[in-house]
Amino acid sequence: MKIPAAANRTYWIEYRQPIGFDIGMASYPNNGAQIRVTSPFQFPCTNCGGDDTEILDMTLGTPGNFGDAALLVGQTYTDSTYGISVQVLSATASALTLSVSAPGGTAATTTTLTSSANPSTVGVNVTFTATVNGNAPTGSVNFKDGGASISGCAAATVTGGGNSRTAACTTSSLSLGAHSVVASYSGDAANTSSNSIALSQLVNPSAQTNVALASNGGVASASSTYSNAFPVSPINNNERAGINWGNGGGWADATANNFPDWVQINFSGSKTIDHVVVYTVQDNWQSPVEPTDTMTFTTWGLTDFTVQGWNGSAWVTLGTVSGNNLVKRTVYFTAYTTDRIRINVTNALNAYSRITEVEAWGN
Repeated sequence: MKIPAAANRTYWIEYRQPIGFDIGMASYPNNGAQIRVTSPFQFPCTNCGGDDTEILDMTLGTPGNFGDAALLVGQTYTDSTYGISVQVLSATASALTLSVSAPGGTAATTTTLTSSANPSTVGVNVTFTATVNGNAPTGSVNFKDGGASISGCAAATVTGGGNSRTAACTTSSLSLGAHSVVASYSGDAANTSSNSIALSQLVNPSAQTNVALASNGGVASASSTYSNAFPVSPINNNERAGINWGNGGGWADATANNFPDWVQINFSGSKTIDHVVVYTVQDNWQSPVEPTDTMTFTTWGLTDFTVQGWNGSAWVTLGTVSGNNLVKRTVYFTAYTTDRIRINVTNALNAYSRITEVEAWGN
């Protein structure tokens, strides 16, 4: 029997009865295993004719006497350097039973990932828990967001007992939006490494108010107005779909193919905001529905615009959108304190700027 202990270390186990060629050994202790080892030899032999294995003497108390070299029933041989242990359990005329432990066997692992809150809120702790299943796994887990290690979570220790153990990562550093989070288990001497399936973590804004809303004190104005049928007042009335478009359902400018155009909302005082949502006209304006984050347009919408905030003496660009085709377009930016905002439109389909609603979220 061959036992590979390491890249340069192999054991061979033989069971030879004292018959035939070995009949002369019948009087020796031999009802057990002969253990041979390949290079490196424990007792190098010169002028041995190039032997590729060497028998190990299991009875070192009688050096030079290989008549008692066998490992007998009930005896154990251990090589602590290579982690090999051989115990002879029984021996009969036809069979030898051994118990062998050897390194190199690694268990396949699986890693799963869960979130304590999904969606979570920006600035609030969320805990990711990786569960590693294997052979009493140890080691660590690297929690990654979009391929980069989450701060403080690159080597979270695997803890617990049994064959299913966990590692945890608690963070409040995830930014607004969607994140692809993966847990990568390191593996150990008895377990292979493994990666979890990517978890899509959504981070929402903190509890906020639409400070642009007319009922919250917002007042809307515009660079121009096409007619009384397209007034600016509906853009902060909390009706986003553009119902009754062309009859007071939203705003359109009065300068065909002449940009920029703008709408402005003055708040009831200074507010700290971190995102604005701009709604434009749906293709099916005759029968509009509540816009979703993925609804697109092909006919009437805003394609290019900036979100601006007033700093007391000038307009500051907070976010820029180009090549837009979304009916509902959310623009995130670093929290900014201002008492008014502008949506400055630099291009739109079919000659005119058209807006059904503007929201500004903050406190």
